[in-house]
Amino acid sequence: MATSSEMLSTVFSLASLSASHRVALGALDAERTRSFVRAVYRELKNSPLARTALADLIRRAEESELPLAMWIEDITRTYTWLDARSLKASFTDIVDYVGCAIEASERQTGHSIEWYLESYGFARSS
Repeated sequence: MATSSEMLSTVFSLASLSASHRVALGALDAERTRSFVRAVYRELKNSPLARTALADLIRRAEESELPLAMWIEDITRTYTWLDARSLKASFTDIVDYVGCAIEASERQTGHSIEWYLESYGFARSS
């Protein structure tokens, strides 16, 4: 069975990450990581965005109240929500949406990413 880092490396460049970031990625739950990679694979596999996207995501998680694992879970849930409605959105827009939901949840506890999606939809989807 592949490690979380190995799964992530099929999409993202891990070369620019610090040793502590690589350790953090290696500690992620394998099933959660597998779902995340499946969600982003098609968009990011051969995209130049993949070189910096994971480092940017880690930075945003470090600056927030939630750990990286929760960011990954919320991003995956957003992809699932969009897919169920036959909608698409870019990885960057999804990360921004999740970031806004996390920030709003810090002020208004008890709201999940699904609550935000059901309440407000996803304007940047197509």
